[in-house]
Amino acid sequence: MANLLQTKYWPHIDGLRAFAVMAVLFFHFKTPGFSDGYLGVDIFFVISGFLVSRLILKDIEEFEKVRFGRFFARRIRRLFPTLAAVCVVTAIIAYGLLDNERLTAFGKSVGAAIISLSNINFWSESGYFDTGSDTKPLLHTWSLSVEEQFYLFWPAAKMFTDARALKADEVKAMITRFADTAEAAKSAGFDGVQIHAAHGYLVAQFLSPLSNLREDEWGGSLENRARFLLEIVRAVRERTGKKFGLAVKLNSADFQRGGFDVDDAKQVVKWLNKESVDFVELSGGSYESAAMAGAAEEDNPSSTMLREIYFIEFAKEIEKIAKMPLMVTGGITKRETAEMAMESGAVEIVGIARAYGYNPYIARDWAAGQNTDVRLPEVKSKNKTFKVLATMGMTKANLYTMGEGGMPKAKRSPLIAVIRGQMKQAKLTKQYRKWLDQA
Repeated sequence: MANLLQTKYWPHIDGLRAFAVMAVLFFHFKTPGFSDGYLGVDIFFVISGFLVSRLILKDIEEFEKVRFGRFFARRIRRLFPTLAAVCVVTAIIAYGLLDNERLTAFGKSVGAAIISLSNINFWSESGYFDTGSDTKPLLHTWSLSVEEQFYLFWPAAKMFTDARALKADEVKAMITRFADTAEAAKSAGFDGVQIHAAHGYLVAQFLSPLSNLREDEWGGSLENRARFLLEIVRAVRERTGKKFGLAVKLNSADFQRGGFDVDDAKQVVKWLNKESVDFVELSGGSYESAAMAGAAEEDNPSSTMLREIYFIEFAKEIEKIAKMPLMVTGGITKRETAEMAMESGAVEIVGIARAYGYNPYIARDWAAGQNTDVRLPEVKSKNKTFKVLATMGMTKANLYTMGEGGMPKAKRSPLIAVIRGQMKQAKLTKQYRKWLDQA
Protein backbone atom coordinates (compact mmCIF):
# COMPACT_ATOMS: atom_id res chain seq x y z
CA MET A 1 0.00 0.00 0.00
CA ALA A 2 2.81 2.41 0.88
CA ASN A 3 4.45 1.83 -2.51
CA LEU A 4 1.13 2.46 -4.24
CA LEU A 5 0.77 5.83 -2.52
CA GLN A 6 4.38 6.90 -3.07
CA THR A 7 4.69 6.12 -6.80
CA LYS A 8 4.05 9.21 -8.92
CA TYR A 9 4.20 7.78 -12.45
CA TRP A 10 3.36 4.45 -14.07
CA PRO A 11 4.46 4.15 -17.73
CA HIS A 12 2.07 1.25 -18.31
CA ILE A 13 -0.86 3.51 -17.34
CA ASP A 14 0.01 5.79 -20.25
CA GLY A 15 0.19 2.71 -22.45
CA LEU A 16 -3.32 1.72 -21.45
CA ARG A 17 -4.51 5.29 -22.08
CA ALA A 18 -3.08 5.16 -25.59
CA PHE A 19 -4.80 1.84 -26.26
CA ALA A 20 -8.13 3.24 -24.97
CA VAL A 21 -7.90 6.32 -27.19
CA MET A 22 -7.05 4.25 -30.24
CA ALA A 23 -9.96 1.86 -29.56
CA VAL A 24 -12.46 4.73 -29.61
CA LEU A 25 -10.85 6.41 -32.64
CA PHE A 26 -10.74 3.19 -34.64
CA PHE A 27 -14.40 2.60 -33.80
CA HIS A 28 -15.44 6.00 -35.16
CA PHE A 29 -13.30 5.49 -38.26
CA LYS A 30 -15.11 2.15 -38.74
CA THR A 31 -11.86 0.19 -38.68
CA PRO A 32 -12.41 -3.57 -39.06
CA GLY A 33 -11.94 -5.41 -35.77
CA PHE A 34 -12.88 -2.39 -33.61
CA SER A 35 -16.66 -2.66 -33.54
CA ASP A 36 -16.99 -2.12 -29.77
CA GLY A 37 -16.30 1.52 -28.99
CA TYR A 38 -17.26 1.02 -25.36
CA LEU A 39 -14.02 -0.90 -24.74
CA GLY A 40 -11.92 2.26 -24.77
CA VAL A 41 -14.40 4.08 -22.54
CA ASP A 42 -14.39 1.20 -20.06
CA ILE A 43 -10.58 1.21 -19.92
CA PHE A 44 -10.61 4.92 -19.14
CA PHE A 45 -13.07 4.35 -16.29
CA VAL A 46 -10.86 1.65 -14.80
CA ILE A 47 -7.71 3.81 -15.04
CA SER A 48 -9.50 6.80 -13.54
CA GLY A 49 -10.91 4.73 -10.69
CA PHE A 50 -7.45 3.40 -9.90
CA LEU A 51 -5.76 6.83 -9.89
CA VAL A 52 -8.55 8.58 -8.00
CA SER A 53 -8.64 5.82 -5.38
CA ARG A 54 -4.91 6.40 -4.88
CA LEU A 55 -5.48 10.10 -4.22
CA ILE A 56 -8.32 9.40 -1.80
CA LEU A 57 -6.30 6.79 0.10
CA LYS A 58 -3.39 9.20 0.34
CA ASP A 59 -5.66 11.88 1.82
CA ILE A 60 -7.06 9.43 4.34
CA GLU A 61 -3.57 8.31 5.34
CA GLU A 62 -2.27 11.87 5.81
CA PHE A 63 -5.34 13.72 7.11
CA GLU A 64 -7.71 10.92 8.21
CA LYS A 65 -10.40 12.33 5.91
CA VAL A 66 -11.12 13.05 2.26
CA ARG A 67 -10.65 16.72 1.42
CA PHE A 68 -13.23 17.09 -1.33
CA GLY A 69 -12.52 20.79 -1.95
CA ARG A 70 -8.88 20.06 -2.72
CA PHE A 71 -9.88 17.00 -4.71
CA PHE A 72 -12.17 18.97 -7.05
CA ALA A 73 -9.75 21.90 -7.34
CA ARG A 74 -7.04 19.48 -8.51
CA ARG A 75 -9.36 17.96 -11.11
CA ILE A 76 -10.40 21.37 -12.43
CA ARG A 77 -6.78 22.50 -12.81
CA ARG A 78 -5.86 19.29 -14.60
CA LEU A 79 -8.88 18.81 -16.87
CA PHE A 80 -10.55 22.15 -17.55
CA PRO A 81 -7.78 23.83 -19.64
CA THR A 82 -7.64 20.83 -21.98
CA LEU A 83 -11.43 20.60 -22.17
CA ALA A 84 -11.70 24.32 -22.95
CA ALA A 85 -9.06 24.02 -25.70
CA VAL A 86 -10.89 21.05 -27.25
CA CYS A 87 -14.20 22.96 -27.20
CA VAL A 88 -12.64 26.05 -28.84
CA VAL A 89 -10.86 24.12 -31.61
CA THR A 90 -13.90 21.93 -32.25
CA ALA A 91 -16.17 25.00 -32.37
CA ILE A 92 -14.00 26.59 -35.07
CA ILE A 93 -14.14 23.45 -37.21
CA ALA A 94 -17.86 22.89 -36.50
CA TYR A 95 -18.69 26.42 -37.66
CA GLY A 96 -17.37 25.56 -41.11
CA LEU A 97 -18.83 22.07 -41.40
CA LEU A 98 -22.23 21.93 -39.66
CA ASP A 99 -25.56 23.36 -40.81
CA ASN A 100 -27.53 25.72 -38.56
CA GLU A 101 -29.60 23.01 -36.86
CA ARG A 102 -26.59 20.85 -36.00
CA LEU A 103 -24.59 23.93 -35.03
CA THR A 104 -27.28 24.85 -32.50
CA ALA A 105 -27.15 21.33 -31.08
CA PHE A 106 -23.36 21.58 -30.98
CA GLY A 107 -23.62 24.83 -28.97
CA LYS A 108 -25.74 23.01 -26.40
CA SER A 109 -23.19 20.21 -26.23
CA VAL A 110 -20.39 22.73 -25.53
CA GLY A 111 -22.32 24.16 -22.58
CA ALA A 112 -23.15 20.69 -21.33
CA ALA A 113 -19.49 19.61 -21.57
CA ILE A 114 -18.26 22.64 -19.60
CA ILE A 115 -20.65 21.93 -16.71
CA SER A 116 -20.16 18.13 -16.89
CA LEU A 117 -23.62 17.30 -18.22
CA SER A 118 -22.70 15.86 -21.62
CA ASN A 119 -24.13 12.44 -20.83
CA ILE A 120 -27.53 13.89 -19.93
CA ASN A 121 -27.50 16.16 -22.98
CA PHE A 122 -26.75 13.31 -25.41
CA TRP A 123 -29.00 10.90 -23.51
CA SER A 124 -31.90 13.31 -24.06
CA GLU A 125 -31.29 13.10 -27.80
CA SER A 126 -30.45 9.43 -28.42
CA GLY A 127 -27.95 6.68 -27.62
CA TYR A 128 -24.21 7.08 -27.20
CA PHE A 129 -22.96 4.98 -30.10
CA ASP A 130 -25.94 5.49 -32.41
CA THR A 131 -26.06 6.30 -36.10
CA GLY A 132 -26.08 10.06 -35.47
CA SER A 133 -22.75 10.12 -33.62
CA ASP A 134 -20.83 11.42 -36.66
CA THR A 135 -22.47 14.84 -36.27
CA LYS A 136 -21.74 15.11 -32.53
CA PRO A 137 -18.10 16.27 -32.27
CA LEU A 138 -18.09 16.40 -28.45
CA LEU A 139 -19.67 12.98 -27.92
CA HIS A 140 -16.47 11.76 -26.27
CA THR A 141 -17.08 14.14 -23.31
CA TRP A 142 -19.97 11.88 -22.29
CA SER A 143 -17.73 9.62 -20.22
CA LEU A 144 -15.95 12.56 -18.56
CA SER A 145 -19.30 13.95 -17.41
CA VAL A 146 -20.33 10.59 -15.95
CA GLU A 147 -17.08 10.47 -14.02
CA GLU A 148 -17.41 14.02 -12.66
CA GLN A 149 -21.02 13.42 -11.61
CA PHE A 150 -20.01 10.30 -9.75
CA TYR A 151 -17.40 12.22 -7.74
CA LEU A 152 -19.90 15.02 -7.11
CA PHE A 153 -22.88 12.92 -6.04
CA TRP A 154 -21.12 10.02 -4.35
CA PRO A 155 -20.67 12.05 -1.09
CA ALA A 156 -24.33 13.12 -1.24
CA ALA A 157 -25.41 9.51 -1.68
CA LYS A 158 -23.94 8.73 1.72
CA MET A 159 -26.80 10.77 3.25
CA PHE A 160 -29.16 7.83 2.75
CA THR A 161 -29.20 4.70 4.82
CA ASP A 162 -30.08 1.30 3.42
CA ALA A 163 -33.80 0.63 3.02
CA ARG A 164 -35.41 -1.50 5.71
CA ALA A 165 -38.89 -2.43 6.84
CA LEU A 166 -40.47 -0.11 9.42
CA LYS A 167 -41.06 -1.61 12.83
CA ALA A 168 -44.67 -1.79 13.99
CA ASP A 169 -44.26 1.12 16.41
CA GLU A 170 -42.59 3.17 13.65
CA VAL A 171 -45.59 2.58 11.37
CA LYS A 172 -47.90 3.90 14.07
CA ALA A 173 -45.58 6.87 14.66
CA MET A 174 -45.71 7.61 10.93
CA ILE A 175 -49.51 7.69 11.05
CA THR A 176 -49.28 10.19 13.90
CA ARG A 177 -46.92 12.36 11.79
CA PHE A 178 -49.54 12.55 9.04
CA ALA A 179 -52.09 13.71 11.60
CA ASP A 180 -49.61 16.21 13.09
CA THR A 181 -48.93 17.66 9.66
CA ALA A 182 -52.63 17.98 8.81
CA GLU A 183 -53.27 19.73 12.13
CA ALA A 184 -50.36 22.10 11.45
CA ALA A 185 -51.80 22.87 8.00
CA LYS A 186 -55.17 23.69 9.55
CA SER A 187 -53.52 25.97 12.11
CA ALA A 188 -51.66 27.73 9.30
CA GLY A 189 -54.96 28.59 7.61
CA PHE A 190 -55.33 25.87 4.99
CA ASP A 191 -58.83 24.62 4.21
CA GLY A 192 -57.85 20.99 3.68
CA VAL A 193 -55.15 18.44 2.90
CA GLN A 194 -54.71 15.55 0.51
CA ILE A 195 -53.17 12.23 1.50
CA HIS A 196 -50.88 11.16 -1.34
CA ALA A 197 -51.40 7.44 -1.85
CA ALA A 198 -50.13 7.31 -5.44
CA HIS A 199 -47.00 7.51 -7.63
CA GLY A 200 -44.85 5.16 -5.58
CA TYR A 201 -44.60 7.30 -2.46
CA LEU A 202 -44.84 5.82 1.05
CA VAL A 203 -48.59 5.14 1.23
CA ALA A 204 -48.54 3.74 -2.31
CA GLN A 205 -45.65 1.50 -1.30
CA PHE A 206 -47.79 0.04 1.46
CA LEU A 207 -50.60 -0.57 -1.04
CA SER A 208 -48.43 -2.23 -3.66
CA PRO A 209 -47.74 -5.99 -3.37
CA LEU A 210 -44.44 -5.37 -5.20
CA SER A 211 -42.96 -3.13 -2.52
CA ASN A 212 -44.92 -4.25 0.56
CA LEU A 213 -43.46 -7.64 1.48
CA ARG A 214 -44.42 -7.46 5.16
CA GLU A 215 -45.95 -10.47 6.89
CA ASP A 216 -47.61 -8.65 9.80
CA GLU A 217 -50.87 -6.70 10.07
CA TRP A 218 -49.53 -4.06 7.63
CA GLY A 219 -48.75 -6.43 4.75
CA GLY A 220 -49.86 -9.47 2.82
CA SER A 221 -53.56 -9.19 1.89
CA LEU A 222 -54.95 -6.02 0.31
CA GLU A 223 -56.91 -5.40 3.51
CA ASN A 224 -53.65 -5.35 5.48
CA ARG A 225 -51.81 -3.30 2.86
CA ALA A 226 -54.61 -0.69 2.86
CA ARG A 227 -54.66 -0.47 6.65
CA PHE A 228 -51.90 2.18 6.68
CA LEU A 229 -53.92 4.49 4.40
CA LEU A 230 -57.19 3.96 6.28
CA GLU A 231 -55.56 4.58 9.67
CA ILE A 232 -54.04 7.81 8.34
CA VAL A 233 -57.45 8.97 7.08
CA ARG A 234 -59.02 8.28 10.49
CA ALA A 235 -56.20 9.94 12.43
CA VAL A 236 -56.29 13.08 10.26
CA ARG A 237 -60.06 13.38 10.45
CA GLU A 238 -60.07 12.92 14.22
CA ARG A 239 -57.41 15.60 14.63
CA THR A 240 -58.82 18.20 12.20
CA GLY A 241 -62.58 17.84 12.59
CA LYS A 242 -65.44 17.28 10.13
CA LYS A 243 -65.33 20.74 8.49
CA PHE A 244 -61.73 20.44 7.36
CA GLY A 245 -61.24 19.21 3.79
CA LEU A 246 -59.73 15.75 3.44
CA ALA A 247 -58.94 14.12 0.10
CA VAL A 248 -57.04 11.04 -1.02
CA LYS A 249 -54.91 10.77 -4.16
CA LEU A 250 -55.08 7.14 -5.28
CA ASN A 251 -53.52 5.22 -8.12
CA SER A 252 -56.05 3.66 -10.44
CA ALA A 253 -53.16 1.28 -11.24
CA ASP A 254 -49.37 1.14 -10.91
CA PHE A 255 -48.95 -0.04 -14.52
CA GLN A 256 -46.43 -2.62 -13.34
CA ARG A 257 -46.83 -6.36 -13.73
CA GLY A 258 -48.08 -7.80 -10.44
CA GLY A 259 -48.57 -4.38 -8.88
CA PHE A 260 -51.56 -2.42 -7.56
CA ASP A 261 -54.29 -2.62 -10.23
CA VAL A 262 -57.74 -1.23 -10.95
CA ASP A 263 -59.52 -4.02 -9.03
CA ASP A 264 -57.39 -3.17 -5.99
CA ALA A 265 -58.28 0.50 -6.45
CA LYS A 266 -62.00 -0.33 -6.54
CA GLN A 267 -61.76 -2.23 -3.29
CA VAL A 268 -59.82 0.55 -1.57
CA VAL A 269 -62.44 3.06 -2.71
CA LYS A 270 -65.14 0.81 -1.22
CA TRP A 271 -63.32 0.96 2.11
CA LEU A 272 -62.89 4.73 1.77
CA ASN A 273 -66.67 5.00 1.24
CA LYS A 274 -67.02 4.21 4.93
CA GLU A 275 -64.59 6.96 5.96
CA SER A 276 -65.08 10.71 6.07
CA VAL A 277 -63.32 11.53 2.79
CA ASP A 278 -64.45 14.57 0.78
CA PHE A 279 -63.18 13.33 -2.58
CA VAL A 280 -60.74 10.90 -4.20
CA GLU A 281 -58.36 12.01 -6.93
CA LEU A 282 -57.49 9.28 -9.43
CA SER A 283 -54.03 9.12 -10.92
CA GLY A 284 -51.69 6.29 -11.86
CA GLY A 285 -48.18 5.03 -12.30
CA SER A 286 -44.95 5.76 -10.44
CA TYR A 287 -41.53 7.10 -11.34
CA GLU A 288 -40.72 3.63 -12.68
CA SER A 289 -43.78 3.70 -14.95
CA ALA A 290 -44.72 7.36 -15.18
CA ALA A 291 -48.28 7.25 -16.46
CA MET A 292 -49.05 10.30 -14.30
CA ALA A 293 -46.95 12.35 -16.73
CA GLY A 294 -48.51 10.89 -19.85
CA ALA A 295 -45.87 8.32 -20.69
CA ALA A 296 -48.43 5.55 -20.98
CA GLU A 297 -50.53 7.59 -23.38
CA GLU A 298 -47.78 8.90 -25.64
CA ASP A 299 -48.53 6.45 -28.45
CA ASN A 300 -52.28 6.33 -27.88
CA PRO A 301 -53.96 6.77 -31.28
CA SER A 302 -57.18 8.08 -29.72
CA SER A 303 -58.30 11.69 -29.80
CA THR A 304 -56.21 14.52 -28.39
CA MET A 305 -58.73 15.08 -25.60
CA LEU A 306 -58.54 11.45 -24.44
CA ARG A 307 -54.75 11.57 -24.54
CA GLU A 308 -54.85 14.69 -22.36
CA ILE A 309 -57.07 13.27 -19.65
CA TYR A 310 -55.23 10.05 -18.96
CA PHE A 311 -57.43 8.39 -16.34
CA ILE A 312 -60.99 9.16 -17.40
CA GLU A 313 -61.70 5.56 -18.44
CA PHE A 314 -60.54 4.31 -15.03
CA ALA A 315 -62.73 6.96 -13.41
CA LYS A 316 -65.77 5.61 -15.26
CA GLU A 317 -65.10 2.19 -13.76
CA ILE A 318 -64.48 3.40 -10.21
CA GLU A 319 -67.41 5.86 -10.30
CA LYS A 320 -69.76 2.87 -10.30
CA ILE A 321 -68.84 2.04 -6.70
CA ALA A 322 -67.62 5.38 -5.28
CA LYS A 323 -69.93 7.27 -2.92
CA MET A 324 -67.69 10.32 -2.70
CA PRO A 325 -66.95 12.76 -5.57
CA LEU A 326 -64.10 11.76 -7.88
CA MET A 327 -61.41 13.96 -9.34
CA VAL A 328 -59.36 13.06 -12.39
CA THR A 329 -56.01 14.55 -13.22
CA GLY A 330 -53.72 14.41 -16.24
CA GLY A 331 -52.30 16.78 -18.83
CA ILE A 332 -55.44 18.86 -19.35
CA THR A 333 -54.57 22.00 -21.31
CA LYS A 334 -57.90 22.71 -23.09
CA ARG A 335 -61.17 23.85 -21.56
CA GLU A 336 -63.09 21.54 -23.89
CA THR A 337 -61.17 18.58 -22.44
CA ALA A 338 -62.18 19.58 -18.90
CA GLU A 339 -65.76 20.00 -20.05
CA MET A 340 -65.72 16.57 -21.72
CA ALA A 341 -64.53 15.01 -18.47
CA MET A 342 -67.26 16.71 -16.46
CA GLU A 343 -69.95 15.80 -18.99
CA SER A 344 -68.93 12.14 -18.81
CA GLY A 345 -70.60 11.97 -15.39
CA ALA A 346 -67.66 10.06 -13.96
CA VAL A 347 -66.03 12.98 -12.15
CA GLU A 348 -67.00 16.22 -10.44
CA ILE A 349 -63.52 17.79 -10.30
CA VAL A 350 -60.64 18.01 -12.78
CA GLY A 351 -57.03 18.90 -12.07
CA ILE A 352 -55.29 21.50 -14.25
CA ALA A 353 -52.03 22.06 -12.35
CA ARG A 354 -49.74 21.63 -15.38
CA ALA A 355 -51.69 24.18 -17.43
CA TYR A 356 -51.75 26.47 -14.39
CA GLY A 357 -47.96 26.30 -14.41
CA TYR A 358 -48.03 28.24 -17.68
CA ASN A 359 -51.09 30.45 -17.10
CA PRO A 360 -51.72 31.54 -13.49
CA TYR A 361 -54.99 33.16 -14.59
CA ILE A 362 -56.41 30.01 -16.17
CA ALA A 363 -59.49 29.81 -13.91
CA ARG A 364 -60.46 33.41 -14.64
CA ASP A 365 -59.72 33.03 -18.36
CA TRP A 366 -61.69 29.81 -18.79
CA ALA A 367 -64.65 31.25 -16.90
CA ALA A 368 -64.62 34.17 -19.35
CA GLY A 369 -64.12 31.91 -22.37
CA GLN A 370 -60.62 33.27 -23.04
CA ASN A 371 -57.27 31.50 -23.60
CA THR A 372 -59.07 28.17 -23.55
CA ASP A 373 -56.06 26.30 -24.97
CA VAL A 374 -52.85 26.53 -22.95
CA ARG A 375 -49.80 25.79 -25.10
CA LEU A 376 -47.15 23.76 -23.30
CA PRO A 377 -43.56 23.55 -24.54
CA GLU A 378 -42.70 20.33 -26.35
CA VAL A 379 -39.76 18.29 -25.11
CA LYS A 380 -38.00 16.96 -28.20
CA SER A 381 -36.28 13.78 -27.13
CA LYS A 382 -36.38 10.14 -28.16
CA ASN A 383 -35.89 9.11 -24.53
CA LYS A 384 -39.26 8.74 -22.80
CA THR A 385 -37.84 8.86 -19.29
CA PHE A 386 -36.10 12.15 -19.99
CA LYS A 387 -39.26 13.58 -21.55
CA VAL A 388 -41.22 12.76 -18.38
CA LEU A 389 -38.59 14.30 -16.09
CA ALA A 390 -38.22 17.38 -18.28
CA THR A 391 -41.97 17.96 -18.61
CA MET A 392 -42.46 17.82 -14.84
CA GLY A 393 -39.25 19.78 -14.22
CA MET A 394 -40.27 22.73 -16.40
CA THR A 395 -43.73 22.88 -14.81
CA LYS A 396 -42.30 22.75 -11.28
CA ALA A 397 -39.80 25.48 -12.17
CA ASN A 398 -42.66 27.75 -13.22
CA LEU A 399 -44.62 26.97 -10.05
CA TYR A 400 -41.58 27.85 -7.93
CA THR A 401 -41.17 31.08 -9.92
CA MET A 402 -44.80 32.05 -9.32
CA GLY A 403 -44.45 31.17 -5.65
CA GLU A 404 -41.68 33.74 -5.45
CA GLY A 405 -43.84 36.41 -7.08
CA GLY A 406 -42.66 36.00 -10.67
CA MET A 407 -44.43 35.04 -13.88
CA PRO A 408 -44.13 31.67 -15.61
CA LYS A 409 -41.85 31.25 -18.62
CA ALA A 410 -43.25 29.79 -21.82
CA LYS A 411 -39.84 28.48 -22.84
CA ARG A 412 -37.29 26.78 -20.63
CA SER A 413 -34.38 24.49 -21.32
CA PRO A 414 -35.58 20.93 -20.59
CA LEU A 415 -32.05 19.87 -19.65
CA ILE A 416 -31.50 22.78 -17.25
CA ALA A 417 -34.96 22.24 -15.74
CA VAL A 418 -34.15 18.60 -14.97
CA ILE A 419 -30.77 19.45 -13.43
CA ARG A 420 -32.10 22.31 -11.32
CA GLY A 421 -35.00 20.18 -10.17
CA GLN A 422 -32.72 17.36 -9.08
CA MET A 423 -30.38 19.81 -7.31
CA LYS A 424 -33.29 21.43 -5.50
CA GLN A 425 -34.61 18.04 -4.46
CA ALA A 426 -31.17 17.05 -3.17
CA LYS A 427 -30.95 20.27 -1.16
CA LEU A 428 -34.39 19.76 0.39
CA THR A 429 -33.55 16.15 1.19
CA LYS A 430 -30.39 17.26 2.95
CA GLN A 431 -32.31 19.85 4.98
CA TYR A 432 -34.94 17.28 5.93
CA ARG A 433 -32.27 14.81 6.95
CA LYS A 434 -30.65 17.46 9.16
CA TRP A 435 -34.01 18.30 10.71
CA LEU A 436 -34.66 14.63 11.47
CA ASP A 437 -31.27 14.32 13.20
CA GLN A 438 -32.10 17.33 15.41
CA ALA A 439 -35.69 16.24 16.18
